[in-house]
Amino acid sequence: MRMKKVRRCLALALSVGLIFADVAPAGAAEVRQAEQASEADELSEDETEDMLFTSDYQDEDEQKETGGSMETDSAVWEGSVGSEEAQAAVTTDETSELLGTDGRTVDYCSLPADGGSWTGTRYYKKDGSMAKDVFFFDGSYTYYLMSNGTPMRDSLTYHPDGEHIIYFDASGHEVFTSFQYCSSVGYTCYFDSNGYIYKDQITFVGNNAYYLNANGALEQNGWFQFANGRDYGYANGDGTLMTNGFSYDPWGRVVFYHWNGMVARGLITDGAWYYHMDETDGHYIGQFPNTSVTMTSKKGLQGTEGVLSDTGLGVKHSAINVMINQLVSKEPTKWSFNYNGTDYYFTDPGGIDEYVKKANQMGVTVSIILLMPWDETKQNLIYAGGRKSGHKFYAMNPDDPTVAATFCFLAQRYGQADCHIDNWILGNEVNIPNTYNYCGTLDLNTNASIYAATFIQLYNALQNLNPGARAYIPFDHNWTSNEKGKGIAAKNYLTAFWQAVNARQPGVNWNIAYHLYPPVLTSSKMWLPKYTKYTPNNENAQYISAVNLNVLTDYVQNHFGAGTRIILSEQGFTSREGEEYQAAALAYTFYAAQFNNMIDAVIFRSYETDPNDEGLDLGLKEAGGRERPAYQVFKYMDTANGTSYTDPYLSVIGVSGWSQIVPNYNSLVNWN
Repeated sequence: MRMKKVRRCLALALSVGLIFADVAPAGAAEVRQAEQASEADELSEDETEDMLFTSDYQDEDEQKETGGSMETDSAVWEGSVGSEEAQAAVTTDETSELLGTDGRTVDYCSLPADGGSWTGTRYYKKDGSMAKDVFFFDGSYTYYLMSNGTPMRDSLTYHPDGEHIIYFDASGHEVFTSFQYCSSVGYTCYFDSNGYIYKDQITFVGNNAYYLNANGALEQNGWFQFANGRDYGYANGDGTLMTNGFSYDPWGRVVFYHWNGMVARGLITDGAWYYHMDETDGHYIGQFPNTSVTMTSKKGLQGTEGVLSDTGLGVKHSAINVMINQLVSKEPTKWSFNYNGTDYYFTDPGGIDEYVKKANQMGVTVSIILLMPWDETKQNLIYAGGRKSGHKFYAMNPDDPTVAATFCFLAQRYGQADCHIDNWILGNEVNIPNTYNYCGTLDLNTNASIYAATFIQLYNALQNLNPGARAYIPFDHNWTSNEKGKGIAAKNYLTAFWQAVNARQPGVNWNIAYHLYPPVLTSSKMWLPKYTKYTPNNENAQYISAVNLNVLTDYVQNHFGAGTRIILSEQGFTSREGEEYQAAALAYTFYAAQFNNMIDAVIFRSYETDPNDEGLDLGLKEAGGRERPAYQVFKYMDTANGTSYTDPYLSVIGVSGWSQIVPNYNSLVNWN
């Protein structure tokens, strides 16, 4: 069963701002609300191996038993409770039983892996000894075998980490990913895929929402207040929350219940009307008409093939790669440029000329990505510390005037009214320097310093010769993750770069080109809990995807201002798991970007699957030209009838409306 995952902290802001919706004033669909942040899960070392840049990733088959009467794939809203509350239902004896008096880590045994024999009540190892004080997996269920060797039963108790609470049912089975009535405390609880109890959390089963209160009890039978002390909801006898429409509070006043069960407060809208709901308890006060919004599409596509020739696609943005070493010539050519009294020569960039002019004529905004691959004959263009073959791209050499001269040549040539490039991206995923911006070290400050020096050269060239253009620093999707030591967290690199630029030349107007891939390249299903645990809605998230795009944009706006613009210059979604998932991920990402006012473009790859996709089949078309469902979604998603092409994929994600997962989504938008 698919479900949506939403994370939030106790400081949920459901009362502020404008809320967009697809609802009628009485009894229709849900009102939309932008979500706030939550706390991030930690990424294990094993899981890190399965992230981006690990080409041989395979999904793990989790061997955890689902118990109880209601199954769910996800936990959605993670709040927090104090340690005293968390410990309320756990006895001292049970705690010491698990943790041990010396605080040691509890051992783990597996019948399939370790052999031995299991009687159903005791496990005997291959050497004949009885297992005690261990977790034990019999091939189907996980148990805790106490000091007498028998399973712990019908007990809420601590996980060995001393923090989380877990449960063993009447059969001794640890409970995972399910609701469970716990007789020891007398109420129903929910336990996630790790077996941890939920407290102050909303979870979803199908289209139904449920709330586990601060004590971990399933809220049932009436009007209640969430643990944050501000928001209200209504729980039916079976625990399902009132959602997605106007109804009444216990005093007969009209209220609106969000998709997550929380009563709306402040202004909400169905696109046609604004509704004023009381800021305290959400009861209806009044309404006034809304006018539709006109928007310019932000959709784009990488490459040259099909981007401009397939005019029906309606592409508004395009990104092209340019190899610096291929432009620079050691011999005189007809393309010369005088820089600081010295003539520099360049090869005929006629292909670029033709493409840029055609794009300009069609109203397509062009982004250029400046790259430096290994070139034995032009090592002077590469930073001195990185002159070693074997890496995909290299840090450019800010100490060689050829680099600055090249920037000036390009800025002048593509700064003309009929042949202009507006967005200039220096490098590729510079926070993964061992692969894409090699300079010989992973040291953060060294990388940021070298890159900042080169970036300033590009910026100055544009200021002098193409002042309407913007310069961008590119990052992959690793926000706080360093890819297990293979890279640098984008968040850290961004800060170091900002400091390095300001130290050299205050006032440089830099911008960001982010890559919004899913947490795992081999899966487009970024909405599943096994992936969303890495993309929570707070700035400590390990990765940025469509699920938590607001984390990036909020951070940039709060730290650097709204004048620091963001384009999503590269993202693609594999079709290998099923083309419907590719189409769903594409629509989700487009809407997340389109309705975020910090994003200026969202540029997808690829038009057709090509060898550079590394077997991921990212193309809107197959290599032979067959159109995948994603092609139709891309073509029509920003048109008047776009939702007729995108809405069929809502069920793939497990939601009933885009407003459930896209902050500020507006289905009534008029498209330019």
